[in-house]
Amino acid sequence: MLRHGSALALLVLSVFALAPPAAAASGGVYVTADAAQSTCSGEEVVWLDFDRMKYVHKDQPGYGQRKGAYACISTARAKSYIELKSSTQGSTQ
Repeated sequence: MLRHGSALALLVLSVFALAPPAAAASGGVYVTADAAQSTCSGEEVVWLDFDRMKYVHKDQPGYGQRKGAYACISTARAKSYIELKSSTQGSTQ
């Protein structure tokens, strides 16, 4: 019985060891804006809208909403995300 308990404890510990930190996801995208900012070296942090493949600036509607994550603007561009144009820029989304 002790052997099964030890195996279960080892399995649980392995899962936690392999899981990424809560703040970071893979590929330079982050769960929180603060986590992204800590790696952006002064760059703007944007919101990646996964469904529309657009990036959203902090002052725009949709920032931090929908299915997505935070990233440095250079990461967004490198991943081929397109800037979400605001309605004041002559484009409707």
